[in-house]
Amino acid sequence: MRPLAWGERGVYGVSTPLRSAKASDAAKSEWMKEGDLIRVRRMLFSHWAVYAGNGSVIHITGKDVQNMSSAQLKVYIKKEKFEKMLAANTFAVASSQYDNRELLGFNFKPFTKSTILERLNRFLDKIYPYSPIFLNCEHFSTFARYGTAISDQVSIESLLN
Repeated sequence: MRPLAWGERGVYGVSTPLRSAKASDAAKSEWMKEGDLIRVRRMLFSHWAVYAGNGSVIHITGKDVQNMSSAQLKVYIKKEKFEKMLAANTFAVASSQYDNRELLGFNFKPFTKSTILERLNRFLDKIYPYSPIFLNCEHFSTFARYGTAISDQVSIESLLN
């Protein structure tokens, strides 16, 4: 599976074009539905979040984790306005990257909107271990939507290419 390509006219996946927009369009709720995976373009990797409705997303951040004495990286699960989370000028509604994909006998069928939001709310305002390879923002977002954690951007295939 090839990774997504960021082009002048948006973000395109394997076969389905993803809905994409500039940061200035973020407030347009018709772009996003509750439970949608949101992919924000960053320098080396993309940041992932889940749209929670009313212009808010739930995602992991290291910003509110302070004075940690452990050598292990930690993150905080946070709900905030989508515009505040954006650190770049391009984002994509990226649910189609995973929806109905088959992988090792697992079908990535999204939970219902209410189940996704229920799952996300269980994690809110808590601190968790973080690993860029095994427990990153894409893992968290796909776990909330599908019940399994996966990250294409740190798959063996993508790291070798």
